[in-house]
Amino acid sequence: MSKLLRFDELIPICHCCLMTVEIIKKIQATFPLIYFKAHRRHHPTGKGSEQLSQADYQLLVHVSALGATGTIELADHLHLSASTVSERLSYLVGLGLISKKQGDTDKRRFRFRLTTEGSQRVSTDSVLEYDKLEEIIGALTENEAVVVGQAFDLLKRAVTANNTES
Repeated sequence: MSKLLRFDELIPICHCCLMTVEIIKKIQATFPLIYFKAHRRHHPTGKGSEQLSQADYQLLVHVSALGATGTIELADHLHLSASTVSERLSYLVGLGLISKKQGDTDKRRFRFRLTTEGSQRVSTDSVLEYDKLEEIIGALTENEAVVVGQAFDLLKRAVTANNTES
């Protein structure tokens, strides 16, 4: 049976919930600061290669995050039409940034994944500039930098362990 509380009584709060709230607030407050300090002013064109639109770059990032994926899954995730995604995927396949493999069970469907060149392009064309991040991390002690690296490893593990629709 639940107890009714008066308006002046405190509701018991789980300390774990408070910690989660604090962590979320820290991420929400810190990410924009990191982005502001380290983001590229203009999207790069890539050295000696075809210029990618922001949409093409985002498609590469999503294929990188999702692994082998299909046109419909990407279109649903990005809230775009399958024909639009298909057109952009064909363009990226033509550039050698994404590979296209016929499905094992349904030969009408294809799976897309990043090539080595596509992975390099995602890294080098990141919205966050390497030199600026290096400057930020350089302001930390060696131990602090290790802790930051470990924190991002943990966040990456949590994100990739539950690779659900976002």
